[in-house]
Amino acid sequence: MAMAAAADARYTMDLVPALKEAAIPTRLVWGREDEFQKVTFARRYTAQIPASDLREVPGKHIPTEDSPEQVTEAILDHLAA
Repeated sequence: MAMAAAADARYTMDLVPALKEAAIPTRLVWGREDEFQKVTFARRYTAQIPASDLREVPGKHIPTEDSPEQVTEAILDHLAA
């Protein structure tokens, strides 16, 4: 429950101004079937954050458990770029 409470979308939104200012390459990796923080949140973030992109992967709120290979690939591809 503590983890779920800490994942409130408002905390993520609080990061947007700093990410806009930093303008560093940012990749969001999001579970396509996330019912807690829907992928529409991620699409909104990438629209607001310069130099960002989104990689949707199969899975729900913790895609590292649902799709570890796809998450790893998304991170490694981003770091290689």
